[in-house]
Amino acid sequence: MLDKDKTSNLPASLQKYLEEVATRPGLPALKPEAPWHGYDLGVWPPHLARQAEMATRSEYFEFSDELIKGRRSDVGMNDPVPREGQ
Repeated sequence: MLDKDKTSNLPASLQKYLEEVATRPGLPALKPEAPWHGYDLGVWPPHLARQAEMATRSEYFEFSDELIKGRRSDVGMNDPVPREGQ
């Protein structure tokens, strides 16, 4: 069972993952009390929401492959680069 107080300061992607794990067959249903996971800090950009969804499905290697494809040698490290949909 998740300790509500200990998960309140976790990143949203980890919170979603923990919720996903806790609802798998064979485990007792959670009965969380609002707000058990903190509060919404606003709208996430689409690419961050997608990363969180991929994390809940354990798609780490697919996400890594996408990051590798996005590497560029023509820009310096930490230089801003526009993303699709921005």
